[in-house]
Amino acid sequence: MTVRLGIICVGNIGLQHANNILSGVIQGGIITAVSARGSCSLAEQFNIPQYSNYKKLIDKQVCDAVIVATPTCSHLEIGCYALSRGLHVLMEKPIGLSVAEGERMLELVQYTKLLTFMSPHLTTGIDNIN
Repeated sequence: MTVRLGIICVGNIGLQHANNILSGVIQGGIITAVSARGSCSLAEQFNIPQYSNYKKLIDKQVCDAVIVATPTCSHLEIGCYALSRGLHVLMEKPIGLSVAEGERMLELVQYTKLLTFMSPHLTTGIDNIN
């Protein structure tokens, strides 16, 4: 099974996830798009489509899941947008700025039945996710 992944924000944490995927540490995942405001050496080096904002990446439907590696203040907005468009979400910790934000996202997760989890260190293969 191959999972098409989009990385939203390719700063230090986004690049760590990208390196794990590209090096084969994360088996079964391929990067099909990134979202970055400026030029992105990762996108250029590996010929990965780049979008100027996360909504464009999500709306293009080139991913099965997104990795949200943005600052915490945008986690709720991006996570809810991705879930509402049918994408699975890997959220960097914390899930939001408050318990209320976390609960709001979890309500959407229960409604959509999509896989959503937080992981600062994703080191297992995609096939091992239950």
